[in-house]
Amino acid sequence: MARPTPYSGGPGFPSMSNQNNQGGGPPADAGTDGEVPPQSPLIGVWRANEKSLDIRGDGILLINGQPFKYAVGGQTLFVEGPDGAAASYPFELSGDQLVVTVNGQRVTYSRTTPAPASGAAPAGPQSSGSTPGDLVGKWCHMANVNATNGGRQTNTCFALNPDGSYEYHSESSSSGTVGGNAWGTTSQNDDRGRWSSTGNTLTAQSSSGKVSNYTFEKRNHPKTNDPMLVIGGEAFVTYYQKPSW
Repeated sequence: MARPTPYSGGPGFPSMSNQNNQGGGPPADAGTDGEVPPQSPLIGVWRANEKSLDIRGDGILLINGQPFKYAVGGQTLFVEGPDGAAASYPFELSGDQLVVTVNGQRVTYSRTTPAPASGAAPAGPQSSGSTPGDLVGKWCHMANVNATNGGRQTNTCFALNPDGSYEYHSESSSSGTVGGNAWGTTSQNDDRGRWSSTGNTLTAQSSSGKVSNYTFEKRNHPKTNDPMLVIGGEAFVTYYQKPSW
């Protein structure tokens, strides 16, 4: 199953490997202005549609679940990827609204966690026992079944957010012909709530109150080598670019 094409029209940071430095060096070159004070109002989890930023006090930034090093110099966010490639992004902060300029476009993020109190300790690494960072992201499974007189398509995705929340969306469509008459049906299902993980078990606590446990297995796609989560025999491939397991 090929990886779904990421939603390119939405807000978010592009791949670091494709960026040029725009107005400054990487975090290592940011100087004293590049330090992130423990009470920095940037620290927290921010969302814009399907995109998320988890800005931590230890110099680590999660972009849609993928970790990068970062530093702040004035009104500029310096981001460095795992391969050392770097980019810089001007930003404006007003309360719980963060506006980042990405490729000349202003992207507005809203805070989903409380701002840090003055003098608060830096945020440490995310616990591997609750919402491990390697599971954070959006995962999708697509299936097509073709028959002589019709077929069925399904598209299921769930997003495991760094703040411990999740969103689930599944839609399906069926079509065919009976006695020369065409027919078609569509359906969809949505859910949201809180998630956590212990070992190879994923726990989802729906906002409806239902708690479900799923056993998963980490695999890499046999053709693209993209990471997958195999749940109930179905392979959910990463929606965003992530390193292989």
